[in-house]
Amino acid sequence: MTAQYSFEEVRGVPTKILRFQANLKPETDGIWRDFPVVLMIPGNPGEIQYYEEFLRLIYDRFEEQVEVVGVSHAGHHAPPSAGAIMPPIEESSATLFPLPSENRQLYDVQAQILHKIEFIKQFIGFQREVILIGHSIGAYIAMQIMKREPKLKCEKAILLFPVFERMILTEKAQRMVKTVNRWESPLVFIANLIHMAPVAFKRWIGNWLYGQTHLGEATASFLCKHAMYSSWFMAKDEFDKVDKRDDAFIKRSWRLLSFYYGSQDQWCPLSYFEDMRRDYPLADITLCDKDIDHAFVLDDSSTRFMAEYAADKCKGVL
Repeated sequence: MTAQYSFEEVRGVPTKILRFQANLKPETDGIWRDFPVVLMIPGNPGEIQYYEEFLRLIYDRFEEQVEVVGVSHAGHHAPPSAGAIMPPIEESSATLFPLPSENRQLYDVQAQILHKIEFIKQFIGFQREVILIGHSIGAYIAMQIMKREPKLKCEKAILLFPVFERMILTEKAQRMVKTVNRWESPLVFIANLIHMAPVAFKRWIGNWLYGQTHLGEATASFLCKHAMYSSWFMAKDEFDKVDKRDDAFIKRSWRLLSFYYGSQDQWCPLSYFEDMRRDYPLADITLCDKDIDHAFVLDDSSTRFMAEYAADKCKGVL
């Protein structure tokens, strides 16, 4: 089945949604409706189209009988064209987004957590059971959703290359902060040039870099000024807010959590994995032995492997 895209307003921000509808068989109709919805929370950048193939593989694994949904981060994609609810992107500089510089309360980490809670409330409902899949900072957001929303019926949270503690101390964050502090003006100039490039050129860049159509579309969507600015705005807030590990929450909820750490992840050092294994010896904590990159969705074989892992974790609940 083809992925269905739409734009829905969530907390005042048009938000790009990816959905694979459950294709119910006659003999299961009325039964599978009660099964959990699989909900993907992306990393940063949070353009959900980057995760299309990953979610399709999970959907196919369960023979299209399970609803799989992905929600972009607020502001991390190109705005919908006037009157349109589906990609592809229109070549328009018009924005339908509130500006991040004037609406911090819609785009920082706290706002993205509330954005996902509101999405669940509006478009899934608290009466439905949910399996959360969080990638990178999406793992932190998933954990915060579970912590803050008592009405949520979360059956499982699958946390892939999780970023939820001591973020500013990581090698990647330190390097990024130094680079931006030193080259901020040239980087802003380059971002503005990229923003003005034709969408077809941005799409070509994505296709050339990653070799998959959906990644080309995702890249074309993300390479607009608003999305790039929103992504960096969120990243800076992550460095400030994602600090101490929330042991109180993990101690209460570890049975619902599955952690998958990268062996060479510059956003989450090996020492963080070792600390977790030491402090939570009974928890489901896995270290990657395949040298898969943090941004696994950009590689076809890595995407397939991680989809198999996530589907296996879902199997005990679905």
